Amino acid sequence: MKAHTYPYIYAVPLFVSLFLGAGSAFEFPEMDGWSRQNIPDQYNAQNLYDYIDGAADLYLRYDFRKLNVMNYENTDGAFVTIDLYEHSDDLNAFGIYSQERLPGSTRIPLGVEGYTEQGILNFLKGRYYVKVSGYGLRGDSLLTDFASLMEESIDGTNLLPREFSLFPAEGRIPGTEMYIPGDYLGHSFLQSVYTVDYKRDGNAVTLFLVDAGDSLGVRHIVESYYSITQNDGDTKSVSSLVVSLNDPYHQSDGPVHLRWEGRYIWGIYSDDITLVERLLSEVK
Repeated sequence: MKAHTYPYIYAVPLFVSLFLGAGSAFEFPEMDGWSRQNIPDQYNAQNLYDYIDGAADLYLRYDFRKLNVMNYENTDGAFVTIDLYEHSDDLNAFGIYSQERLPGSTRIPLGVEGYTEQGILNFLKGRYYVKVSGYGLRGDSLLTDFASLMEESIDGTNLLPREFSLFPAEGRIPGTEMYIPGDYLGHSFLQSVYTVDYKRDGNAVTLFLVDAGDSLGVRHIVESYYSITQNDGDTKSVSSLVVSLNDPYHQSDGPVHLRWEGRYIWGIYSDDITLVERLLSEVK
């Protein structure tokens, strides 16, 4: 993290206000016993590299807009830093959060969702991705205190993107929801992709759903899948419910099986056709 030199103001019942988006004010809270810099450090798409260097490209992929960083210090020499990332909308904020979410972390009911690891607490609310980190703390309870005050001050929804409600519940592994804006599995024709991991009958699979925009977009995806297999000698089979194709770039994962309706197309890579047909048929 960058070193910062700044004057402190001491804990009083005041707030630093900034404007996050049109007409919406946000307040960085004061905390008793903690001093805080006067003005948060601010970054945009042009200079985000100065703060997170190699990770900036991933944030920009999710339509990052700006970052405000507030630093706190107490008399014992402990530090807390709050990073407030703003993205263009709720979906992109969820997307970057889902990319960084740690599978084995402790989940907390904060905002849309959040998690903790030693010395860090990250959560999501609306179009904001918030990271609270500490150094020299005696336990992590103070991170929860800071994060709770932040969550109360942030405008936005506490709900997952609605597409995740289309996924079936049975066998769904909690906390595996992800959003990928483009090039899913290396395929340029798979854009705006939602994924959830499942475990059924001892088999682990990932179900993906694509928002293709309309029926023409769905047709483009199906034809694109066919085009990458048309010259490699692989067979293509169609059941009453599912189109199955052999993807030459992901042969070890099994064939890809697809269904679609309206603007959505969804699928699974798997060798277990019985599991595939059951799971695909349960998408709402």
